[in-house]
Amino acid sequence: MKSILLIPLVATTVAAVSLEAQTTIVMWGPAEDIVSSSQNLTVGKNATSVNLSTKTSPDQGADYYPNDTGATPEFYAAIIAQEDGIDNNINNWRVQPATPDDYIFANNNAAEGFTGTNNVFSILLWQKSSFLAGGDTIDVELNGMSVSVDGNAGTAFGRFVIQLDNASFYVSQQYEQVGNTFNTFSFTDPSAVTWYNYDPVNSDFRTIGSEAAITDFSNVTTAGAFVQNNVDGRFAQLWVRDFQMVGTIPEPAAYAFLFGATVAIGTLVRRRR
Repeated sequence: MKSILLIPLVATTVAAVSLEAQTTIVMWGPAEDIVSSSQNLTVGKNATSVNLSTKTSPDQGADYYPNDTGATPEFYAAIIAQEDGIDNNINNWRVQPATPDDYIFANNNAAEGFTGTNNVFSILLWQKSSFLAGGDTIDVELNGMSVSVDGNAGTAFGRFVIQLDNASFYVSQQYEQVGNTFNTFSFTDPSAVTWYNYDPVNSDFRTIGSEAAITDFSNVTTAGAFVQNNVDGRFAQLWVRDFQMVGTIPEPAAYAFLFGATVAIGTLVRRRR
């Protein structure tokens, strides 16, 4: 009888211990020491899909992210310009030093006299191999994401991108900039966001699929943002200052406690037999 009463008591104690911890999983910026001088980006330039085999970010070292504590420097990306609906090569794409914070900058300069619609589209992705807080080796549940963007003439837009362990990509509803300054788009509850089927690797990353019904965000393997700037006129510019993903991962200490408690239950039960 004593052993039967003991089991619920220990089990209740174990259940009271949190098995998960919410933490930053991806962090690029904001900081003013990311680059010492402008670093041009070439992989993914003038592309309509993302190559996840070759990183876009510069090689890490003295000139790019010399201090990567709490940061995820390595990203994969693609960028393309469009003038009056016709794809066009982007002029400049780089990580640029600035005050107060460095940023990823892109611009498309149309021909003199151009007065039509000028667009810059870009996607930035961070893969599980560079996730922080042990997220590179264990499951990560998505809690929230944020991205700070700006576009000249105050016309920047943003969407969030995730890939789950089923290898499927999804893209969020669109967020729109208000005012000609850096705006931070964010969410703290992925289940409250409208998601769409998406394939930025095998298809044009600008193509948004049908609405998707996602109920499980427990194993994110890629995270990022799809951003764009739409202006009428010759010059279109786009800035990305920072990106962050917050997630929940299993707490090692809690698992250790759970294992110890399980062993204790077995030991005490055997002693009372």
